[in-house]
Amino acid sequence: MNNTVNEFFVENHLADLVIQDGNIETLNITNTSARAALDKINANSITYKDQNSESLLQYVYSNNMKVSSLGNSDIALDKVIVEDTIVLDNSAGSFDLRYIKAKNISTEFKTGNVEMYYINRNVTNTSDEFLIKYNEFSVDSTISFVTYQTKITITSSTFDNVSCNFKYGSIKANASYFENTDMYFEETNINLIDVDGVKMNVKVNGGTFSIDDETITTKIVVCISGELIKTDIFISETITRGEACEE
Repeated sequence: MNNTVNEFFVENHLADLVIQDGNIETLNITNTSARAALDKINANSITYKDQNSESLLQYVYSNNMKVSSLGNSDIALDKVIVEDTIVLDNSAGSFDLRYIKAKNISTEFKTGNVEMYYINRNVTNTSDEFLIKYNEFSVDSTISFVTYQTKITITSSTFDNVSCNFKYGSIKANASYFENTDMYFEETNINLIDVDGVKMNVKVNGGTFSIDDETITTKIVVCISGELIKTDIFISETITRGEACEE
């Protein structure tokens, strides 16, 4: 596929699907019990639904994008630019997210596994035209998490604003920068290592919260409130602890 299309709708079942080198105004794909790949796609709007499948979306540019796992899918996004908002949601399955730049990242994860690497970070190889464009794209980025029974790993990523509502799962972040964070969690295990930023407001309700600066000197101020007795809390003595969270 190597031309411009106004609208492109696909319902794929049990077949291998590859869409490559496309300029598309509106792209809508439903992929069921199959393998699919989007490669070098430029689209104004992308809606991608996946069920019981394996999918790879790479070298994708879009103004708005929604990617949904309807159950037991393995979805990978690699080197994606979204000018406005990308929405990620799943009922089960896994997301592997690498090198995504977006103004807004909105997530709703219900069970499953999510791994995030180098979000809002530049790539090192800039010889490719798309990668040059990727590195030049710069915007204040906001991410919101709403999760339930989900395991999330965040590595080497940067966010200007982070909003979190975690229930019954685990979150591990390392070597990342969260400038301003508002976090609520219930019976969730939070483990933050070498996470820098400005301020982190944390409201706890059971589970564990740990933040440690093993290899960096962090300037972040951590404020804790909520059900402190129900929650195991560890904050490294070298990290500044605020007296109270902002309500």
